Amino acid sequence: MNVIAKKTEGLGLLYSFTALLGLVLVGIGVFYETTSTSLLTALLGVAVAAISCYHVVKFCRTPAEIISIDGRGILHLPNDITLDPADITDVSYKRARGKGFQYRWGEIVLSTHLDSYKFNFVDDCEQTAKELTRLMYERKNNK
Repeated sequence: MNVIAKKTEGLGLLYSFTALLGLVLVGIGVFYETTSTSLLTALLGVAVAAISCYHVVKFCRTPAEIISIDGRGILHLPNDITLDPADITDVSYKRARGKGFQYRWGEIVLSTHLDSYKFNFVDDCEQTAKELTRLMYERKNNK
């Protein structure tokens, strides 16, 4: 099988670091003097840790090889979903961004007549979307 979309590397490490940073803020807020500032520090730490832990779990649940194609031209998606590229009606992507900077990774949405499939943390999502669109039109023209 040929891998078309894979999970980005290193992002889980970043989310884990921010979760750890949130736990450090909780520790500072709890074990520091009991003032309103320490309470706010602890609450900020809880919020940062909770949001980061959510993203760590979401990242870890994403498979390393998100979309692959077999020799017959059938796409294999997570959760044992197979999809003929001719059944795809739209391929869209959205690059991740922060502070005005766009990253190479992002999300891809495959739409069919029956359902939509959304995949997060796709490495080089723009190139992956172009490849999926090419496969979609190539398969439709050959049918």
